[in-house]
Amino acid sequence: MYLRRLTLRNYRNFIEQTYITNANISVIYGRNAQGKTNLLESIYLLGNYKSFRAQRNSELIRNNTAKAEIHALIATGGVEHHITMSIDRDSKNITVDGKKSITPEKISGLLRPVLFSPEEIGIINGPPAERRALIDRAIFHTNPEFLILARKFNRVLRQRNKILRTDAQAQELKIWSEYLVQYGAAIRDERKKYVTRLVPRLKKIYQQIVCDRPDERENIDLIINEGDDIHSANQLRDELDRVLEREKIHKTTLAGPQRDDPLFKIDGRLLRQFGSQGQKKSYILAFKIAQIEDLEKQFGVPPLLLLDDFAGELDFGRRQFLFEYLCQHRGQVFITTTDKNILSNTIFHDVDYYCVDQGILSRD
Repeated sequence: MYLRRLTLRNYRNFIEQTYITNANISVIYGRNAQGKTNLLESIYLLGNYKSFRAQRNSELIRNNTAKAEIHALIATGGVEHHITMSIDRDSKNITVDGKKSITPEKISGLLRPVLFSPEEIGIINGPPAERRALIDRAIFHTNPEFLILARKFNRVLRQRNKILRTDAQAQELKIWSEYLVQYGAAIRDERKKYVTRLVPRLKKIYQQIVCDRPDERENIDLIINEGDDIHSANQLRDELDRVLEREKIHKTTLAGPQRDDPLFKIDGRLLRQFGSQGQKKSYILAFKIAQIEDLEKQFGVPPLLLLDDFAGELDFGRRQFLFEYLCQHRGQVFITTTDKNILSNTIFHDVDYYCVDQGILSRD
């Protein structure tokens, strides 16, 4: 899976810029706030249908313009595909090879970008929603139908909350509760299956990262939720029964996958409470590499890697581990940095360098 050409029109601070490469590694360098992350964000947007930064479409569109466009030429399995995303303030529309109205779950098979960014280290200390999103995005890339399931669940959740707010009849609430159980249990099941598959790889990679750090050799774990058979429909139905009276008071749904908190653990204790900053960086690095290896195993094709100044957050040992891993990685890598020489003293050869200055991209 390779991105060969990318054209941005009125996207953030880019008026019109085209990126072309045949290299495995692209280093995009420049001062802060020049547009380096904007370039990575556009690639991420094509594969995920949403930004890792912006909440509103208007943030993606250059000032005083009506819409933004992203055009990409990708090659996968010896076949080329043209992808276009048009973004206005109310919607995003994707075209693949001239076919319109392509859904996010269909495009995910063409582009599976995995992002490394400094902000993701904060997920460990952040709210549960961020940890759920980390896992759900990973599931989406291995199972695009998961997005359809999540949409169905969210529609049911909104309807059930509306009923709780309006004090509707008990029978109507019961009907929507059963829908919630059906879709909610399925989401929990998908999360648990993914985590069960990922954890052995996650533990192995973590130990490789910290092998020369005696103070970090603790055993790590990832638990999607406490309790036995937490993913089952019966379990969720029982949870809803237990919190029903409180739901009537608070007028919102108090049980289900939308409230679960994935537990990142180290030696049986919560990483966010007892882990050092170094351990948290190692954990996130291990999670991402485990995700990459899982994707390659599932589909036989390595995903695109987007490193948004992530290496700059790592000390020498962790950075060396990452670069050694990238040397073995068969896929395409995009690195943003303020330091053009970030790959000096490494064995990388197939590298293109691009400078971004005030929204203008130039190749060295």
